[in-house]
Amino acid sequence: MSNKSQDARASVEQIEADLARDRERLAQTVNELTDRLTATKEGLSDKLDVKAAARVTLAATRGQAKQRVASLSGRVRGTASEPDQRAAAGAKAAPVLGGISAASLLAGVVRRLRS
Repeated sequence: MSNKSQDARASVEQIEADLARDRERLAQTVNELTDRLTATKEGLSDKLDVKAAARVTLAATRGQAKQRVASLSGRVRGTASEPDQRAAAGAKAAPVLGGISAASLLAGVVRRLRS
């Protein structure tokens, strides 16, 4: 019986040693997975930070572009209004000039008829 009890003790000690070794390997594996997950989270965080920065830059650029377009539109409207004003003045002057032309033509016709 002493051989059996020694074998049992040896097998119990062997099992405990195997369990300790397995625990150590599992702890290392968990640590490695935790490190990978942390690195992945940090990488994702960095990517999200880059995306957020890009969105802010894009929004600022859009705002600047809109301001630039508005500024240029104002300039274009300002220069476009000068010809519009000239056309409006010409439209107002056309009947007057037409009347003067008609009166001059009539005066010329009357002169010819008298002579």
